[in-house]
Amino acid sequence: MKHKVYLEYLVLSSQKGDSDALEKLIDHWQPRLLKHAWYLTGDGEVAKDMVQEAWMAAMKSFRNLQDPSRFRSWIYKIVTHKCADWVRRCQRQQKCYSEIPKVPQSEEVQNNDAFYIALNSLSKQHKTVLSLYYLEEMSVAEVAEILSISTGTVKSRLYHAREKLKLKLEGSQNG
Repeated sequence: MKHKVYLEYLVLSSQKGDSDALEKLIDHWQPRLLKHAWYLTGDGEVAKDMVQEAWMAAMKSFRNLQDPSRFRSWIYKIVTHKCADWVRRCQRQQKCYSEIPKVPQSEEVQNNDAFYIALNSLSKQHKTVLSLYYLEEMSVAEVAEILSISTGTVKSRLYHAREKLKLKLEGSQNG
């Protein structure tokens, strides 16, 4: 609880022009946003660019954020949209990667390579909803807000994404 209050304080202080608070806020969220962007784009350099673009867009409308407790879903929504825009441009230009992208290496990833390979082989919609819900540990309501869809749609996508992930994981164990 203290941590959440501190983050809200950083948001409020940043909105008032406190550059030290803004730096701390960015330092806190940057690694999480980079990981999320990496899951969505499959490319570390692109992820860095998308997060940088998201921060720039966020700073333009930062003072309009009324409720500091909504900062997390607000910044994730911006990153998610920036990544979705990049994927669409990439697909239009047919410059997307044909191989399954590597995800950031950590102990969790090394212990679950099959999971991450299966996750990366899902559709963008399914990968995004699973990433936000499980990897970023967001609620159904937060995922709905970030993706601008209803909670019922989130639940449906989660169900179908889990089923597809399960089939891919079972296939990787049998193959």
